Amino acid sequence: MSWDGTVFPWLAILAVAVLALLALMEALFPPSTMLARRSRIAAAAVFGSLAFVVTILRQLEAHEGPRAALWPRLAESAGISAPQRTAGRAAILEHAIARLNALRDEKEALRVEVAVLEKKVEGRSIGSGTAAKLEAYLAHSGSREVAVTSLSGDAEAYRYANEIVDILKKAGWKAAGPEATMIFGSAPAMGINLYVPQKTDADTANILTSAFTRFDIPYESRVMPSGTVPEPGVVQLFISRMP
Repeated sequence: MSWDGTVFPWLAILAVAVLALLALMEALFPPSTMLARRSRIAAAAVFGSLAFVVTILRQLEAHEGPRAALWPRLAESAGISAPQRTAGRAAILEHAIARLNALRDEKEALRVEVAVLEKKVEGRSIGSGTAAKLEAYLAHSGSREVAVTSLSGDAEAYRYANEIVDILKKAGWKAAGPEATMIFGSAPAMGINLYVPQKTDADTANILTSAFTRFDIPYESRVMPSGTVPEPGVVQLFISRMP
């Protein structure tokens, strides 16, 4: 139904005018018979109902306009092309929901990425609780000798290596370092690189790998690079740069 024509807008005015006329006639010329009174009451009821219905319809039309305008905007926000918008409101709503779900997934992916970046900024570290457990675990093995090095020029790697040296020394181990070096290369690695030179006591390496595994400390057993001459018989723990 459209209110752009000339008929429906005037219905409400006409109904109200007739009601006013009936009220005026009731005041000036009271009906003399019961039939006349009933006729006026019936007329008042008809035109009153007409005025009421027309008013409600116009209110609905007035509210439908803004609601109808929402659908094109919703379709545009959901990225629906102009030809697809003729598919109906159900299709527009389906596309909009799919778009919201996609945006939610993108938000979660960004949250994970931000968490990774924040971790990089903070740097690697062994929490105080884990450090205390690691220290107690290593202390039961007696004094062992280990050399700790870090990638030359990387401040974060040096700090992490220094933290590991501190734990080893508190456990009663002989931990040399940390020293900056390039002999193990510069390939990025998140965990501790563990090198076992020839003629090294295998128990020391086994204790370390067991401890790292038990307390969920990232590490990787590596093959000693050719041409390197590390301290003979000493397990090497090398901290490279973060990925």
